[in-house]
Amino acid sequence: MAHSHTKTQLAALGFRDPDKKEPRHDWACQYLAQPPVFFKMIVAMAHAVDPEPLGFNAEKFGFTSNLEFMLTKGLGKYKTTLGYLDMFPRLRIIGTLDDKPVDLQWDLIVEVKIQPVPIGDVLRQMALYREFASAKPLRQNDDGSPHPETPLVTKFIKGGVSHALLVTDFDLDATDVQTLQKARIGHVRLGQGFEDYVTARKAAPPAVSISI
Repeated sequence: MAHSHTKTQLAALGFRDPDKKEPRHDWACQYLAQPPVFFKMIVAMAHAVDPEPLGFNAEKFGFTSNLEFMLTKGLGKYKTTLGYLDMFPRLRIIGTLDDKPVDLQWDLIVEVKIQPVPIGDVLRQMALYREFASAKPLRQNDDGSPHPETPLVTKFIKGGVSHALLVTDFDLDATDVQTLQKARIGHVRLGQGFEDYVTARKAAPPAVSISI
């Protein structure tokens, strides 16, 4: 998986990509693309800001990771590549809340940063992605109708996993995190689970492929 950036509109607009040719970037995306890891992450984010337990019973978690999702605009010879979303997962959670059926479906724009970048770059990049990603919001059903407001939806919105998510391999200060929150962007810091994954990847034997 390549981290494409050089021939996109993002590059033309002057966005730097210090993660280019950085293996930890691809490993981070592949680590997050594991459904148990992603589900654990979004639940932890929701509980971190709203620890009040809910009578919710999750029965099924649907997850399509969509790594390096290409964003374009225009058609034919006017088609332009805007950039590549690190992840553009489609999420679905089916269960019951206080014995009432719940079926939540939404898209989440996920950007992974291994090397520090200015927070302004993140805001501009996310704004461009939101403009053209056609992401399905958390409160919308498949038919386009608004999803009934539930405590579970509110919990995910408060937790920062309803619109866009920044995942970093470095710490952010409180002001930067607050700036992201005001822009409806959640933040997650990669931790020991990711380090264990990296160690395992480095130690893994090569795949057995056909030789010709």
